[in-house]
Amino acid sequence: MNKTIVSTLAVMGMATALVLAITALALGRDNSVERSTLSISQSVDRSDARIAVLKANLRLTEDQAKHWNRPETALHDIATNHANRTANQHDLQTGRASVSASPIADGDTAVGARSDVRSNRDLDDIAIMQTQADTLAAQSAELRKISNAAKPLYGLA
Repeated sequence: MNKTIVSTLAVMGMATALVLAITALALGRDNSVERSTLSISQSVDRSDARIAVLKANLRLTEDQAKHWNRPETALHDIATNHANRTANQHDLQTGRASVSASPIADGDTAVGARSDVRSNRDLDDIAIMQTQADTLAAQSAELRKISNAAKPLYGLA
């Protein structure tokens, strides 16, 4: 029983660490040179490699491995959305046409507001706080998606 609890905590800890790492990139840690050189597919491939490392480090039991597909898909979808947002944001800043043909996910409404804040320096503090709230709401939805997908790993679903 204790092994199950430890495995469960490890899974959630690693998923949280991955979400925080992705969030740090999305919030603009100064990787602008790296971001501008990576295509969307390269960024998604890099995230998929991180997800594979996460799975290997978790050392899932056979029962847990059966349920790994849902968290893996959730993490992949979130990484894809972040890559698309980053590319679209970069395109808005440089004035280039968007390279992303895929639509942005529902939780990504903060992107437009965030770019408005960057382009219009005269916005008041209220608009900035609203933009930050939208960004946090999108991140909250992503974390909920991961936690819901990870429930079967814990035997909660």
